[in-house]
Amino acid sequence: MNKSELFKAAHKLAKSVIKAGDNYRVTFGAAIKAVKEGFVAVEKITVVLKAWNKKEGELRVYLNLEDSNDDLGYVLIEGKKLNYSKVEFAYVERLKAAVATKLAKLQAKNPKYSEKSVMDFAALSI
Repeated sequence: MNKSELFKAAHKLAKSVIKAGDNYRVTFGAAIKAVKEGFVAVEKITVVLKAWNKKEGELRVYLNLEDSNDDLGYVLIEGKKLNYSKVEFAYVERLKAAVATKLAKLQAKNPKYSEKSVMDFAALSI
């Protein structure tokens, strides 16, 4: 790996982990060290959400890895109750945001996703 490739990889890593208030120079220095020692940044994994209306007032959203048939589980939305299968609890808040975004897009494209399907996700109970 030449210096140019090293610096590009280190900048990419530093930008992906930097937090507000952190010193970029220090973070970049640590990133150079990490890249030199063979640590690699975790690549972004895309989860595909596919909605399916099973019955009136119920919406099931399946989660799969992009370009894969690996089933990560599903989210079942009934009224203001959110049930999920095979989804790690640590990811529930991110999952709520992702599902809310997906449902808003579905509703914009297709009127069959009515207010019954798209609700205030802040009020969901788990």
